[in-house]
Amino acid sequence: MALTGAALGSQCGKISRPRSSARLRVISSDMLLLSFRRLVSTAIACWELLAAAILVGVAVSLYACGMSIAHAGMLVYFGVLPWGLLLVSPLVGGLCAWVTRRWFVGAEGSGVPQAIAALRGDSTPGRELLGWRLLLGKIGISLVATAAGFPIGRQGPSIYLGAVIMHKLGAFLPQPNSAADMEARERAIIVIGSAAGLAAAFRTPLGGFVFALEQLLTRKKLHWRILAALAIATFAAPAIPFVGSGGGVVPRVSSSLFQDGLFASIVLAGAVTGLAGGSFAWMLIYAMRWLPASLVQLRARRPAVFGALCGLLVAVMAMTTSGTSLLGVEQVVSGILEGRAASPGDPLARGLALLATCVAGIPGGIFVPSLAIGAGIGGLLHEFVGAVDIRVLLAISMAGYFAAVTRSPLTACVVVAELSGSLQILLPALATCLIAGWVSRNLAPPLYHALSIPYGNVPGVAGCLGTRTWTL
Repeated sequence: MALTGAALGSQCGKISRPRSSARLRVISSDMLLLSFRRLVSTAIACWELLAAAILVGVAVSLYACGMSIAHAGMLVYFGVLPWGLLLVSPLVGGLCAWVTRRWFVGAEGSGVPQAIAALRGDSTPGRELLGWRLLLGKIGISLVATAAGFPIGRQGPSIYLGAVIMHKLGAFLPQPNSAADMEARERAIIVIGSAAGLAAAFRTPLGGFVFALEQLLTRKKLHWRILAALAIATFAAPAIPFVGSGGGVVPRVSSSLFQDGLFASIVLAGAVTGLAGGSFAWMLIYAMRWLPASLVQLRARRPAVFGALCGLLVAVMAMTTSGTSLLGVEQVVSGILEGRAASPGDPLARGLALLATCVAGIPGGIFVPSLAIGAGIGGLLHEFVGAVDIRVLLAISMAGYFAAVTRSPLTACVVVAELSGSLQILLPALATCLIAGWVSRNLAPPLYHALSIPYGNVPGVAGCLGTRTWTL
């Protein structure tokens, strides 16, 4: 008997409904399995990231121990034979400059410009700037230069160390399917490694996190996965028990901040440190403008002789200040707090020695030397605003000079607040850093992005420079 249209539709619905339900059950189980696989892969990736960050912390701690031993040994032989520095520093300076130019081209300076160039993906030749050979050269030469009296900071090389380790370990991870995903993952790995290196060097997790946001991710689209990975790496890397502590670098502020003359102190410290730090950055970036043409040609043709001259300048600065320009930042801060009279020659001599070290192309960072110069400026400013607690003035001056040189005001205030162990200094340091950064911005372009130009073109920076910069 023939079925009517309504009856036929009813029978078809009865037949197709079980099939649709079965299909939905299959799709739901597939989605559940896919979600479980993603959860497992995310957990494995977190553990791998945690292990890599701890490895970075171990490597940074070993490097910190080596730098501490080299610096302590230098102070010992300077105390026994002060005039020996006039012989050792030129010899070692010439040797370091020649070895760097001969076998380790690309290891000059702190390593942060190289990491920025590698992040852009337009460095030459590619990401070979992040290689084991250049890393070993940077570490070895910076240790030797520190032992010879050069003001070498270890935080910049630690950033480079973290970037190299993470970049090399990324080759053992599962490879993405597309080239775009591969490029994005490599950039994220370099950023995470750099932030972990700084966090381990200073023992400042938030400082490493903010540094990545302020210097390395300014032109990149942020993603919650990158932020989460940054948080894991920057908090895991400094967790190694034997990583060098940052205690004593910045004085702890425990007094009330509502003091007479605090506002004037912030404005004065911001203006002075901004002017000093911006001038240092300008001289470092535009060294080819103000150096005599004969010295520029000497550096290009005979780097050993030029390095020896820079080493001689470092030794002369140490002799004129009776060795105070050789002291570490902890010793500078403790000396000022103990009542040692501040001298304008101390930060000036330290700045000239640091400038000579950088211009010579000797591998090494500028973070800690900048903090020491800022502390010296703070000690001088206390002579004019004595009503303000000396510890507050030291802390904000250190943060201001750091911010002016590196053009990283947020990183500077967070690092100083973490090193001091006091949140009370955060707002005064932030205000000082913003003033110093504004003054510095009117004197020089961003330091690290400008110094990365020799390793690849920087969109938007090359045009504002108007000339070639010094290769560091």
